[in-house]
Amino acid sequence: MTAPSELNHQRCVPITANEAFQKLLVEIRARARSEEFDQQKFISQDVIEQFRKLGVYRALVPKRFGGDERSPAEFCQMVEDISFADGSAGWRSEEHTSELQSL
Repeated sequence: MTAPSELNHQRCVPITANEAFQKLLVEIRARARSEEFDQQKFISQDVIEQFRKLGVYRALVPKRFGGDERSPAEFCQMVEDISFADGSAGWRSEEHTSELQSL
């Protein structure tokens, strides 16, 4: 068994503090203002891909299953920040969590 003093207690940097995440929010705001998402009637695939790369969809997944194991508070803050940039993007960012909760 590993002694508590040997455990690595490094805190993960919040997703919302990530520079790439902040850049994505700026891009989402600009694209929402241009009505891109409203005209398309969907969030562009490149935004969804950025969510995937940044770990949005694995934020609540335990580390032992390959996730980031973020706290519920951090996850909610992340979704809130995305939703503030664009409501539909925020909805899309948390869409898969209900599937995980049903497992």
